[in-house]
Amino acid sequence: MDPESTPKALGSAKVQAEPLLACLPDLERAAQAGDPSLASAAVQRFRDAARESGLLINFNWGEWQDEARKLLEDPRRLNKAGLEDISRLLTTCIRKERFVEGQLEELVSCGQLLRVVRRLQDLSRAARGPGFGT
Repeated sequence: MDPESTPKALGSAKVQAEPLLACLPDLERAAQAGDPSLASAAVQRFRDAARESGLLINFNWGEWQDEARKLLEDPRRLNKAGLEDISRLLTTCIRKERFVEGQLEELVSCGQLLRVVRRLQDLSRAARGPGFGT
């Protein structure tokens, strides 16, 4: 993989977790409610934030779908994922939506996308060190 296709450090000029972390309240509400209209609104905001974050990368996401599924289905595995895996997972989810309509809404409704963004929050906190806020 060429170096331009891997995410830079969190907080760098090119990669910012904050746009995605700002989606947490919407993702939480949508996951708790199971309401498709809330999920649709959360997905649109999430898509925009993902593009703004710099975490979407250019790689062969089709070959990585099995790993993405494992991360989404196994919270323990997801909780060990690093920034590169989270970036690949976000990219795979966004790209797959083009071929599987409603896929992101399903990930929101069942809480899987919420867990991914929470993992990103954990990585962001760790990158900033002790004393980092919420």
